[in-house]
Amino acid sequence: MKRLPIAVHDAARIHGIAMMAFLAAAIWVLVQLRRHHAGTALVSAGTGLLTVLVLQGAIGYTQYFTGVPPLLVALHVLGASLVWVAVLNLALQMRAPVVDGPSGPRDSDGEQRAGHLSDGDLVPGR
Repeated sequence: MKRLPIAVHDAARIHGIAMMAFLAAAIWVLVQLRRHHAGTALVSAGTGLLTVLVLQGAIGYTQYFTGVPPLLVALHVLGASLVWVAVLNLALQMRAPVVDGPSGPRDSDGEQRAGHLSDGDLVPGR
């Protein structure tokens, strides 16, 4: 019985292209976090996501080129779950309140100086 209306090769190619786009977006987010001097926890969450994505990609490519063995399929499913956990962790860290400490230029009264980060930036209020 056929599970997909397209060839496995084509499905793997579409999946791979989508994941490469996701990886590029994750790298862009991590670069922006570092560029704007985001907090350590936020950069750590971004780095964790990037690490899980690279490992997941390695498992996926190995799985494809070794004939889709069941053990690697199970590891790839586990990796997909870890990707979601890492994405959720990053999203929660982006919404976490700012802790005391230097996170950018501030005025003498403790307010962040205008022009440091725009209101529409990746990490507002940092």
